[in-house]
Amino acid sequence: MIHAKTEKRGIGHSPIIACKTRRNRLVTVFLAIFFGDLGLHKFYLGKAMWGLVYLFFFWSFIPMVIGIIEGIIYLLMSDKEFENKYS
Repeated sequence: MIHAKTEKRGIGHSPIIACKTRRNRLVTVFLAIFFGDLGLHKFYLGKAMWGLVYLFFFWSFIPMVIGIIEGIIYLLMSDKEFENKYS
């Protein structure tokens, strides 16, 4: 779900629209555990540079181990904590 917030900055300035995309924690857990070696969870969270690092090193199996660990961390987070950190 996308939330849009309009903010005005002084007289004569055009409004700035900031969009926040809500990320689903369970989708992130699934992507991290099953596709963590490809960095799909990082792309989903909007961290494309980290996703490319995972993708570049997927052959070493290190991103897979890190992805599983991150998936467990995301699973243990509360929905509110996850939303505050990644939305």
